[in-house]
Amino acid sequence: MASAALALVLAFGLGLMTGSRHLAVRTPARAFVEFFRGSSVVVQLFWFAFAMPVVLGIQFDYLIVAGIIALGFNYGAYSSEVVRGAIAAVPKGQLEAATALNLTPAQKMRLVVLPRRGRR
Repeated sequence: MASAALALVLAFGLGLMTGSRHLAVRTPARAFVEFFRGSSVVVQLFWFAFAMPVVLGIQFDYLIVAGIIALGFNYGAYSSEVVRGAIAAVPKGQLEAATALNLTPAQKMRLVVLPRRGRR
């Protein structure tokens, strides 16, 4: 449950960041997504549980915390591609209509893009 919550937060954050026009925002997000999608979840679990305490000095009291973080990061990276694709699939005409209505980028996201992605 905790790793699913972490994955949900990461998916929306990284999905929005990877769809950004700004290179300074998009590049770190793409690097994170490609790293976690490109490596095995077993390797990530091992790294969080055993290598991270040695290399970075970050010690987890319980190994379940390392598992929650590793699975949350992995599934968040995969899900961020779904979010990015869903946002990119919004018809251009709807975004142009939102611009014609003088909506701010935050209002476009909240009132046009996100509700549109909730429907089939």
